Amino acid sequence: MSLRYSYQFCGLRIASDLALPGLDAVTPSERVPDVVVRYGAVSSRGMLDGDAAGAWRADGDTLKLAIRGIATYAMVAGRAVWIDPMNGAYEPDLVLFLQGSVFGAIWHQRGILALHASSVHVGDSCVAFAGASGAGKSTIAAFLTRRGCPLVSDDVSVLSMTDHGPAVWPGPHRLKLWEDGLSELGEDASSLNHAGGRRRKYHLPVATPRLAPGDKPVPLTALYLIEDAEGEPRFESVTGLDAIHAIARHTYCPEYVSALGLDAQHFRLCARTAARIAVRRLRRQRGFAHMDGVLHALEADWQKGVSGM
Repeated sequence: MSLRYSYQFCGLRIASDLALPGLDAVTPSERVPDVVVRYGAVSSRGMLDGDAAGAWRADGDTLKLAIRGIATYAMVAGRAVWIDPMNGAYEPDLVLFLQGSVFGAIWHQRGILALHASSVHVGDSCVAFAGASGAGKSTIAAFLTRRGCPLVSDDVSVLSMTDHGPAVWPGPHRLKLWEDGLSELGEDASSLNHAGGRRRKYHLPVATPRLAPGDKPVPLTALYLIEDAEGEPRFESVTGLDAIHAIARHTYCPEYVSALGLDAQHFRLCARTAARIAVRRLRRQRGFAHMDGVLHALEADWQKGVSGM
């Protein structure tokens, strides 16, 4: 039976039972999709014992993810996703986890490195921002878009290993931001779509330089690791094994790597990436009052050519 929707998502052709707002819709073709998303029965027996909000389990080439009150997903060999919604599930929540943790597993299974990072254009290439949850990846990217650096991808930067080095596939043209960040940008959260989940985050549509769905990935020149610090913004180069370990630490859904038996593959991908980009710590003071200083410091770093611009 043919599926209702067809999309292009970070270099993959997807056929889906479920509408996926924000992704580039494409015309169905005879080409076999890279990933098929279907509704179907997926057992979560023994996975959500006690008060656990979620749990996952790997078995061979299949990884199951159960999210209480939402759904149980099964990701099979990087080619298929089965979704078994729970009673009363809110559809935006189904999509939230599908485009997040579920595809995090799919990328690992397909040998694709995805960083938990937001990325923006700087000239003909891009830079990415990674950090702990709440560090400000999307917020810095949002403010940079207002200063002439169009968005490449928010929250997850999916890499393509090209002959010229790693490149980031353009993601959905929207940013996921908290209400206070939207307010600082002069945006009204009440006019935006909720991003799903329990957090008060909303999707802010942004203009991108893409001309058509499925554009080529954008060369990645630098990864900035956001860290809290007092004083003026400053940068530190991270090299060698430290750079490899930093990339591994900021991989999207790193917990799946060992469970799927992909440690060696993952290390090679991180090493290849570290060898071709600049990895920089960005130590900065948190807070919107300091944002202009951070942005000026980044622009000065790029003008020096430190990140290969």
